[in-house]
Amino acid sequence: MLKLFKSLLMAGLVLVRMSLRKKYFSVITILLITNLLFFGLYMYSSVVPTTKTICTEKILCDEFITDGTSDMKLRAYPSISPDGRYIAYNNITVEGRDIKDVEIAMYDRKEGKPVDLPGIHGKGWDLSPSLSGNGRFLAFQSNRTGKHFWNIYLYDTKEKKFVDVPGLNSFLPDINPSISADANFITFASVRTARLEIYLYDRNQRKVSPLPAF
Repeated sequence: MLKLFKSLLMAGLVLVRMSLRKKYFSVITILLITNLLFFGLYMYSSVVPTTKTICTEKILCDEFITDGTSDMKLRAYPSISPDGRYIAYNNITVEGRDIKDVEIAMYDRKEGKPVDLPGIHGKGWDLSPSLSGNGRFLAFQSNRTGKHFWNIYLYDTKEKKFVDVPGLNSFLPDINPSISADANFITFASVRTARLEIYLYDRNQRKVSPLPAF
């Protein structure tokens, strides 16, 4: 199709030159219209595939392929606790050609079963799970307050509730958290200064500091 498009484009240029000489006007008009139709078909097939579609969500970064009719559930973005017992990951629900939902899930390797996380899932997508040393604290990003409003959240897997992180989030996207083994620090990326940078949040001091430039 690409070769055909290039050939038609070259033919179109030749026809334009002929039209400028005021010859074969009616034939030239028909051929130019045909050329434009093929161009439109080529562009449509490039932008809207008819058999497969690749979902390229900016935040997700991965590619999930479906034929547009079947539904599937995927698991991705695992994070293991430093003690090796717990694994947190994303449950991704794909319906047709769309990602419908992204949730946080957790697995206990010692018990051999999932860990119950009541109340952790919100309206939006929950991404980038990160576990503390013993798996008690789970940091992640979510847009539950609005499609483009990404914030960092901290969940206590033992007490089964969210933990306040005052001073951490800004009104611009805060993403990709990583919590320290002792759960006292959370590193993350943010565009709060109009450019993507790395920051460190101290839970004890309730303070955010940028990573020094070097």
